Amino acid sequence: MNVEHHDAPPRTSPDQTLTPMDGAVIAALVLAMTAAAATGMREAMYGCFAAAGAWLLARVAATHGRTPKAAKPPAAPAKAAKRKSIAGGKGLKWALEATPVGYRLGMFGLGVAFCGLGGDIVWHTVFGVEDGIARVIAPFHLFLFTGAGLLLTSPLRASYASDEYGGRLSLRRAMPVIFGLTLITALALFLLQWLSAFADWSPAVDVAALPRSVRTDPAMVQSLQMVVLAQILLSTLILVAALLTGVRRFRLPFGAMTIVYTLAATLTAALSNLKL
Repeated sequence: MNVEHHDAPPRTSPDQTLTPMDGAVIAALVLAMTAAAATGMREAMYGCFAAAGAWLLARVAATHGRTPKAAKPPAAPAKAAKRKSIAGGKGLKWALEATPVGYRLGMFGLGVAFCGLGGDIVWHTVFGVEDGIARVIAPFHLFLFTGAGLLLTSPLRASYASDEYGGRLSLRRAMPVIFGLTLITALALFLLQWLSAFADWSPAVDVAALPRSVRTDPAMVQSLQMVVLAQILLSTLILVAALLTGVRRFRLPFGAMTIVYTLAATLTAALSNLKL
């Protein structure tokens, strides 16, 4: 009766899956690229982007070219020809088949970020460098952040598709998941730092410095209250979304989400106006 269960194919192929550390390295480089883009550090942004792309492509090629140790029966002629064509790196078909499950959208995100980098250069040449909140909502920065988000979620998507993360996880085994959740949560809080409950955006309204007639005006009081409530609700939504994403698929160990929240909040609190 259990034949179908045991004979079912695994959700991921062992020889087509990057290691969790690969995902962690790529995610860290992409997060650094995003932070550098928002803070105006162009050289660092280009360097992190090139490093992330080179690491991902090199690891995908190395993983695809890896041969299993156990001897396997000779492949059929058609399959052998197909593998030879893929190994030769012909066209986009090789890239799609060589990319592990969970990282294909990350490859697409790499292309989106590449377009954002090119457009950002043209945008700054024509319109100059943005300041304040405009650094986040600038058109080509949104391309960069979208590509960064797709790359950052690659380790999580790969973990979702892997059978190795079934059952209750120890803290050590759960670290790739915890690290992935931390980075994507930190990215969301970073992009919405100007409406974050963990940091104050400057310049801000100093209520104590306002004339008494202004700070006691009902319209002013309600406007400030709405801003504070929006900060609390938005930050809570981001944190709860990370929690639901984690517990929906994984049986995380005790304290896992505490680590995610602490690291993400610490990274956000260390920033001021998109700068350290």
